[in-house]
Amino acid sequence: MANTLLRSGDIKDFKMLGHDGKAAYLVAAQIRETFRVKLGKQFADYLAIPQRNDQGNIIDWYIPFDSNQPDGQYDIVPWTSASESEQESALKLLKEFERKVVALGEQLASNSNIKD
Repeated sequence: MANTLLRSGDIKDFKMLGHDGKAAYLVAAQIRETFRVKLGKQFADYLAIPQRNDQGNIIDWYIPFDSNQPDGQYDIVPWTSASESEQESALKLLKEFERKVVALGEQLASNSNIKD
């Protein structure tokens, strides 16, 4: 399992985007597993893995996949440092991810076997 830290910060500095006010990071493992099963591992790996500290006030976000570099390092480029072509390429991938997630949400919402 990959263990490279992407970002760390105070939990109050992150916007809660979960259902009914519940923070999405609390169900991140379930979301990632649903994406892996329904959309494929490559899409599940778009989501970093959150890890809270023992006090619960700091959250770390980890890369969810192993590096493909021989030295095991990652080529992490901050958005603000990315070239225009790198940003365009990333946006294209993220738009595809968004389409897949929206379609999955619509599919799940229309499934009468799923209860709220």
